[in-house]
Amino acid sequence: MSKENFDLAIQNLKNKNINAAIKLFEKILKEDPNHLQSNFILGTVYAQNNNFEKAYNFLDKAIQIKPFFLEAHNNLGLLNMEQGNLKNATECFEKVININPNYSDAYNNLGMTLLKSGNKKNAKKKFEKAIEINQKHFQAKLNLGVLYIELKNSELAEKLINESIDINPKFLPSHINLIQLYEKLNEEEKLKKAINNAEVNLKNIPLIKLYKGKLLYRTGNFSEAINILESISFGSPQLILESTRCSTLAKSYDQLKKCSEAFKCFKKSNEIHIEINANKKNKNNFLKLINERKNFIQNFNIKEWTTPKTINDKLDPIFLIGFPRSGTTLLDTILRCHPSINVLEEMPIIENIIYDIRKKTNRDLNKLKTISENFLIELRNSYYDTRKKYIEKEDLNKTYIDKMPLNIIFVGEILRIFPNAKFILALRHPCDCVLSSFMQTFKLNDAMTNFLDLKDAANLYDSVMDLWTKYLKVFSINFYSVKYEDVVSEFDKTIGSILEFLELPWSDNVLNFHETAKKRGFINTPSYNQVIEPIYNKSVGKWKLYEKEMSSVHPILDPWIKKFNY
Repeated sequence: MSKENFDLAIQNLKNKNINAAIKLFEKILKEDPNHLQSNFILGTVYAQNNNFEKAYNFLDKAIQIKPFFLEAHNNLGLLNMEQGNLKNATECFEKVININPNYSDAYNNLGMTLLKSGNKKNAKKKFEKAIEINQKHFQAKLNLGVLYIELKNSELAEKLINESIDINPKFLPSHINLIQLYEKLNEEEKLKKAINNAEVNLKNIPLIKLYKGKLLYRTGNFSEAINILESISFGSPQLILESTRCSTLAKSYDQLKKCSEAFKCFKKSNEIHIEINANKKNKNNFLKLINERKNFIQNFNIKEWTTPKTINDKLDPIFLIGFPRSGTTLLDTILRCHPSINVLEEMPIIENIIYDIRKKTNRDLNKLKTISENFLIELRNSYYDTRKKYIEKEDLNKTYIDKMPLNIIFVGEILRIFPNAKFILALRHPCDCVLSSFMQTFKLNDAMTNFLDLKDAANLYDSVMDLWTKYLKVFSINFYSVKYEDVVSEFDKTIGSILEFLELPWSDNVLNFHETAKKRGFINTPSYNQVIEPIYNKSVGKWKLYEKEMSSVHPILDPWIKKFNY
């Protein structure tokens, strides 16, 4: 009877009648609690359906019945990894390897566990071992390829992921990772081929259609993009994909100047992000940082600050700051083409310094005036040491620019450490800045969460610029402000003035910035697909197309429009 029930249960699993299969396995175990395969399969099925407590119990029972049951140890390891119990997962996979040193899946899974633990070096070794044992291990090749993406080695990543697809053309994750790689590298021809190949091998997959819609948008086929994107949708637990669909749809409508439809889609995309991140990110945390600095600067007396006598032999750094979407990425792309300039793109260098200051002062900015000269020198050295990690080979003849737009709020602390620092301030029409921030898909943190609502974005702009204005009143800041609109309309004159501020000669290299950008590989900014384009003026004054939607934030932004002479 048990054999008949077992065969029927397996058939139900094949037909995806999960509940019927579970009942049959449980019936078998009622008659024979030590039926090995029923315990093992039930544990695996419950794990796949997120019933982790039952999964643990059945897999553990299978191991009790057969202590050297490789598959049970392996699946228990996967279950622990899924639950975040990385130490237990590691132990499970190591047991499998001890029992059978040629079990390639265990090496692959151990590699994934090590990667989740942040141990990239050993993870790489485990993936390589899995491939050494089994040259056809497409998952290990994919995982190693994805690791190489993290290590910024796009050539090896591309090679390994393509090999994974060649071995198993029906494995969706391999196709998606290759598509994402080409998308990030701005390799449009390869991207098109990868999407077509995925469509041939995997029919009618909404996720592939999503990427095809994104490609059609990038290549200017806006109506086709809309047709594809309107034909699909993603529900829970794929809300992040639904947000991407909505934002791409919004940008396609925007290009066709169907502004009402575009704004609705942008709004829907942002609302999904709010839902997903409701308990993870808090927009008020960043506003609190700004208000702390406003309160501090209100009663500030610069005469109370002592300047360190012992100064490094390095020049004080240069910072590229501004409100997000004000043109900092465009300036970064242009300036890095100059042979004497290296731009560090959105690296957490100042963030680390601010953390050290907070720790020393217990978040009391008033204590900045009493911190010791030794600590100030320590902070300077820490900045340069951290910066060096993001520079391939430091060249003392190069001018280094630290680009992180919202470092604008930390100008006070920066000047405490580097009194002679230079700042390039990127400006853009406040309405364009705020609207573009609302329309942009950022990697969310407390600061970026303010851009999910148009009024919140306008309030943040007001708060940031108010703090900058207060800084200008109390500090003698060596800065040069650059308007995005001037870069677009008077390129040579505007870039020439920036180079003059940096005490550097003109270089014709800056004229071909968009060609250089195509060769850059990975670009750490949401604007990565825009910087490879030549200068265009279609983004200047775009807010006027959304006058109706922008009317609610004009009272907040109008004073800044006047102040910056727009």
